[in-house]
This record gives sequence, C-alpha cells and structure tokens, in this order.
Amino acid sequence: MKQTPPLDCQRYFPVWLLLSELYLDNEFDEQASAHLARRLKDTEFSLVQLEQILFSQVHPVLHWNLLSVAGEWVSFEAVSLQDAINDYLAGQQSLRGKLKHLTSWPWRRYSQALVVADWLRVKTLYKDLKP
Repeated sequence: MKQTPPLDCQRYFPVWLLLSELYLDNEFDEQASAHLARRLKDTEFSLVQLEQILFSQVHPVLHWNLLSVAGEWVSFEAVSLQDAINDYLAGQQSLRGKLKHLTSWPWRRYSQALVVADWLRVKTLYKDLKP
C-alpha cells in the first residue's frame, strides 16, 4: 500500500487555525468573513487549495463542533487543533481510520452544508481582494 508523505505542519498549521474560525459557535457575520478572507489571501495557498484543505483536513476533525451547545467559543486551542488534524491524517493511512471515516460520512456530509454558506461568503470576498 502506498503511503502518503506527511504534511509539513509548519506550512499548513496557520491555515488550519484560520479555517477553524468557520466552526466556532459564534456569529460569523460580514465583518468576520472579510477578516478571514483577507488573512487567507495573505497565505501561500490558492483558493482551490484552501477549499481542499478546509474540506479534507479541517472539516473531518471539527465537524462535530457544529453539534456543540456549550456556548460561544472564541477560538480553538492551537496545539490541540494541530494534534487532532495530524492524528486524523495519520489515521487515514490505516484501514481502521478509513472505516471510521466512512461511518461518519453521513454526518460529515450534512455538517458540511452548515459551513458552506459561510465559506461561500469568504470565497466571494477573497476573490474581490486585490493580490
């Protein structure tokens, strides 16, 4: 079985942290969308890459937070977020990880729709920003 090389966490981590803002239990308004779009524009990643990172690396780890009713969160704890995404990506290499991924697919797919509206707003603002 072909192993996927590990991601360079130093490179991806700032983007993971930025994209995690879409999963916080707070109001994601126009101002928050514009702020996120500007910060994402300053990264080395294209919009296509950012969307791929969002839905293949961040969403599988944070989608459960969309169920939380624990109150408003200001941010995710950085090290915990990085560890969770690294663990998820490492787990995808094993048969057990792939099966776990498949069993949570219906909820992940539904919860993705909960994030899409905010993501579309960020994408539109991102496209309007000058390079």
